[in-house]
Amino acid sequence: MNALTQVQQGHATFTGTIKDDVQVQDMYIMVNGKKTVYHAFDDKKKTENFNLSVPLKKGKNEIIVVARDDQDLVQTVQLNLFSQ
Repeated sequence: MNALTQVQQGHATFTGTIKDDVQVQDMYIMVNGKKTVYHAFDDKKKTENFNLSVPLKKGKNEIIVVARDDQDLVQTVQLNLFSQ
């Protein structure tokens, strides 16, 4: 999974691509321990593009982006974003 993060006042937008050897099933984004975005991929492709926005609180935000394939194998990307 590769992603570009853009932070604007109160929101972060994640844009990127998820690749798998067979099929990408879904992805979700957790912000500060709460699942805020869930996106299922119905096309049964090996590669899926995404563009998702999540709300941020003021200060430090712990973000986890999770992608899952058709065999329930997951890849995660963790980052901390600061919002003013």
